[in-house]
Amino acid sequence: MLTSDSAISPGEEFDGYKIIRFLGRGGFGEVWLCQSQTMGGYHALKFISGRDTDLLEKEHHSLGLYRNASARLHSPHLVPIEHINRHAAGLCYVMPLADGITDVDPTDTTWQPLSLSTAIDARTNSNAWLSSSEIIGLILPILNALQCLSDAGLVHRDVKPENILFFNGSPCLGDISLLGEDAAEITRRGTPGYATPSWYRGGLPDMYGAAATLYALLTGNPPDKMGRSKFNWPPQGEHSLSESERAEWKGLHAVIRRAIEEKVGERFVDFRAMAAALDGSLPPIMPTLPILPSKRKSKLPQVMAALLIVAVAAIILANQGGSKQTPTPPASPTSTATSAKKPKIIDSKGYLKSLRERVIEVIPAAISVAPSGDGPRLDPSDYGDRSAILKAYQTRDYSGCLDLLNTRIEKQTPLLKNPLCVLFKALLFKQLSRESDMQAMIEDFRKLNGNDGSAKDTGMLLTLLEALDLPGDAKSYASSAIEAARRELLSSGAQARREDAHAVVMLYRDRARARILQGDMAGALADERTALELPLGTVQNGNTQTVEEAHQIHLNTIIMEWELLEQEFPAYTDYLKKNGWPEPKPDHRDLKAID
Repeated sequence: MLTSDSAISPGEEFDGYKIIRFLGRGGFGEVWLCQSQTMGGYHALKFISGRDTDLLEKEHHSLGLYRNASARLHSPHLVPIEHINRHAAGLCYVMPLADGITDVDPTDTTWQPLSLSTAIDARTNSNAWLSSSEIIGLILPILNALQCLSDAGLVHRDVKPENILFFNGSPCLGDISLLGEDAAEITRRGTPGYATPSWYRGGLPDMYGAAATLYALLTGNPPDKMGRSKFNWPPQGEHSLSESERAEWKGLHAVIRRAIEEKVGERFVDFRAMAAALDGSLPPIMPTLPILPSKRKSKLPQVMAALLIVAVAAIILANQGGSKQTPTPPASPTSTATSAKKPKIIDSKGYLKSLRERVIEVIPAAISVAPSGDGPRLDPSDYGDRSAILKAYQTRDYSGCLDLLNTRIEKQTPLLKNPLCVLFKALLFKQLSRESDMQAMIEDFRKLNGNDGSAKDTGMLLTLLEALDLPGDAKSYASSAIEAARRELLSSGAQARREDAHAVVMLYRDRARARILQGDMAGALADERTALELPLGTVQNGNTQTVEEAHQIHLNTIIMEWELLEQEFPAYTDYLKKNGWPEPKPDHRDLKAID
């Protein structure tokens, strides 16, 4: 019911719009259905009474920021502001009218706007939940909108399903009442559960709300249940999903976990990266490769083709949602034989990932230092510097990137002890054709690191060494890392963890890659065979397996890893073919059926 002291009433004209009826009230004002006196179309008019001066000033400030940045806000997924006026009665502004839940005329008192919240509620009592592709298609446009706000230096502060409305079937982010300039400090403004919590310091505040909204889309549950595995499934339950959909659900939850990491350096660098993880062109976490229960060369192309179909469907859905972002499409495995001057990694989802893309993923770690003492892991004010360096590299402004990096090193001298940083600086010199400077930095790395295998970020170091055309150094470093990790694995004996055993397998795979780059195909095959001899490690999380099943998983996982190298490097494939596809070969028995 409308209160008696409202300054607006049905039937009157307000700034060229005829007031039709009251639609709703929130903490920041009233929303009315109105009709343009000149054009005749229906619109939504928001009114903030002049009696609440504090609220009015906050809303007016948000509107000013939004309108001033409008030239930079090119996203079709931000609700546009069509008209603003401030007068004695208060502040009003006009927006397009959202789609309705039903097809009734908006003048009908039963008409309600269609929001993501009402869409979730409608699904809760239905027989089937949203598919993973539908969920991705709904959230990608919102990430597009948030990236546009972020690029304009703005933060929304109230990302939640209620504030995502549909216009012509496309989701758009609305309600800018809490919008403000991007700042490092945490505010208490926003909706509990979706608002940035006090521990979520630094980075992009709206990323937490986006992750919480994705969680609500996945499960129908409020965000206070995030992190509790029993609430990870839709209301219809885990068994309402197919096996493939359950796997997709786990991947989407991995995206949420990364987006809400307490350590800012472990989150997505921006909303583009989060969107890329959702549509598959960037893994949310280091992927665990599936078992390949088939003969060598028989099934991988079919697996890749199936993944291609899924990815294309997701792209179509995202485009139907209006997103302008174009994900990196997966390539057919056969295309690698003719495409690459520079090798590309094929990840477990079948996507080609160039060396440049892998380097960009390393940069956040290369320009970060470990926390010291009891201080915060990362000063929130530091985020802008890190983002500027990353964007300069992404846009190939290598000179500007080097200047920004040098300034950062002056502020944080411990970076000179970070091997990743030293190699990254060497890579910038390479891009600028400063050969002597590049060689000097490489020598600094060799002195600093000593190739003792003690650094934790081995995979990232190997990526930078490969980018510097140093496969010999990469092989040497991988060998040192293998020695140290293998020694620790063997010393653990029966207590060795499966995860640790898998990590050593990945080191052998990395060394095999470096050997292939050097032309040592036999060495790459030898690394595969040696990896097979590693201890299996104990099964974690209470799973039960026979020794034979554990051996089968170990064998097939290693073969999958080396099959990806075959897909990436045609010369390695040719070597294996000429030598009669030597062992090892997969174990494709159904051990459970045998039992």
